[in-house]
Amino acid sequence: LGLALWFDVTAMTEGAVDDVRRKTQEELQESERRYQVLAESAPVGIFHTDETGYTTYVNPRWRQISGMAEAPALGDDWLDAVHPDDRDKIKKGWETATHDQRTSSTSEYRFLKADGSVVHVLGLAVAQTNSQGQTTGYVGTIIDITERKKAEQEILRLLKEVTQEKTLSDTIINSLPGIFYLYDRNGRFIRWNEDLSKVSGYSDEQIAGMHPVDLIAGKDKELVMQKIEQTFIKGGETVQAGFLTINGKEIPYYFTGKMISYKGEPCLLGVGIDFTERVAAQQKIRETTDQLRLLAAHLQEIREEERKSIGREIHDELGQTLTAIKMDIAWISKRISNDETLKEKLKNVSTLLDRSNRSVRKILTQLRPGIFQSGGLLDAIGWLIRQFRETSNIDADFNCNQDQLELPDAVSTCVFRVIQEALTNVTRYAEAQTVQCSLIVDPSAVSLKIKDDGKGFDLSSVASHRSFGILGMKERVLSLNGMFELKSSAGNGTEIRIGIPLGENSSQESFCYSENIF
Repeated sequence: LGLALWFDVTAMTEGAVDDVRRKTQEELQESERRYQVLAESAPVGIFHTDETGYTTYVNPRWRQISGMAEAPALGDDWLDAVHPDDRDKIKKGWETATHDQRTSSTSEYRFLKADGSVVHVLGLAVAQTNSQGQTTGYVGTIIDITERKKAEQEILRLLKEVTQEKTLSDTIINSLPGIFYLYDRNGRFIRWNEDLSKVSGYSDEQIAGMHPVDLIAGKDKELVMQKIEQTFIKGGETVQAGFLTINGKEIPYYFTGKMISYKGEPCLLGVGIDFTERVAAQQKIRETTDQLRLLAAHLQEIREEERKSIGREIHDELGQTLTAIKMDIAWISKRISNDETLKEKLKNVSTLLDRSNRSVRKILTQLRPGIFQSGGLLDAIGWLIRQFRETSNIDADFNCNQDQLELPDAVSTCVFRVIQEALTNVTRYAEAQTVQCSLIVDPSAVSLKIKDDGKGFDLSSVASHRSFGILGMKERVLSLNGMFELKSSAGNGTEIRIGIPLGENSSQESFCYSENIF
C-alpha cells in the first residue's frame, strides 16, 4: 500500500511539474511572439547581438534606416553600411563596450546608403545579463535623427550668418563719421556705436540705462523731445542742439532721426555730427558778413557825401563860372554893333553855355536832386517818377499813405535810391507798360513795393550774372536792418519789396511788411 501510494504521489508530482513546465514554455513562447510583433512593427530600429557583439537580429525599421537587407545586416557585415568616416570610430567603440561588458552604450554615426544618401542615427545598446550578472548579449535601438541634424546645421548656419551680419553692422556703425544710435519709443537705447561712448564719456552699461535726452544740454532738451515725437509722427526730423558729455561739456551737434520698424516695434535710428567747426565757421561768416555790410553802408555814406560835395563844387565853381562867362559875352555883344559875324559867333557861344548849364543842372540832379533838400522825399520821388515817364514813355504811378514825411536822412536816401535803381532796371530790361510804386510809413517801419508788368526774368540768373544793381539795393536796405525781397519769373513781371524799421532799437524782428500794400 505504501509503495502504491508513493507511486501515485510521484506520478501526480511529475504531472504537476510537466504542467508547470508546459505552461511556462507556452508563456515564454507567447512573450517571444509578442516581442517579435513589437520589434517587427516598432517605429525605431531594433537589433540584437550576442555577448561578442555579433549581430543576430535586426528589425524591418533598422533595415529601412540603414538601407541593408536582413542577411547582410547580421554578423559584423552591418558595419559596411556605416559611413566610411564613422566606421573606425563605431567599430572601436563597439569592441570596447563588449570587451568591458558595459551595461549600456550610446553613439551617433551615419549610414551611407547605396543611393548615396546619408542617414544620421542615434544608437543605444543595453546589455543582457544572466543570473550571475554575466553579459549574454545586447539589445539596442537606432533612431533616424537626420532631420534633427539638418535643423542643427541650419541653426548653426543661421547663427553664423547672424554673427557675420552683426560683425558687419558693428563695423559699419563704428566707422560712421559721428555718433550712431537706435532707441525705441520709450527712449531705451538698443544699439549705439563706439563714438557715442567715447564722446560722451559714459560706459556702455551707463548708456543702456539712460534716456537720449539725458545726453542733451538743458537749454535744448525740450526742443529735442519735440523733434523725437515729430520723428515718430512724420517719419523723420533733424535738429541742431548741444550734446552733453559726462563732465558737463557742451558740444554743438547736428542730429538726424528716421523712424524704422525694428523687431516689429517703431524705433528711431539716427546719427549725430559734431558741428563745432561748422558753428565756428558760421560765426566767422556772420562776423565777416556784418563787417562787409558795415563797410558797404560806410561806402554808401561816403558815396552820398561825395555826391553832395561834388554837387556843391560843380554848383559853386563850374556853375558860377559858366554864368560869369555868359554875362561877359552879353556885355561884349552890346559893345559890338557892326560886326554881324562876330555877333553870330557870340550868340553860338551863348547857346553852348545854356546847354552846358542844363547839363550841369542834370548832373547835379542825378548826384542829388535839389528838390531833395528843399521839398523832401515825397517831392524827390515825384520828380523822379515824372522824369521816368518823360524819358521812357512808360506809365508810372506812385502813392503814399502820408502827405508829409519826416524820416531819417539815411532812410530817405535808401528809399529814393532803391526806387531810382528799380526804375533804371525797368527802362533797361523790363519792356514794361506800367510801373506801380507804393510807400507805407507808420511809426514802426517804412514799407515800399515796386511792381512792373514787364517780361520778368529767372531769379537764378541774378547771382550768375553778377547783378550789382540788385545787390546794391539789397545791401542798402540790409545796412539799415531792413528786409529785401525780389520776386520775378519769365512773363510775369518783377516785384521788389523792402521794409525798413524805424526807431532807435529797430531790428528786422521788430516789424513786418505792411499788409496794406502787400
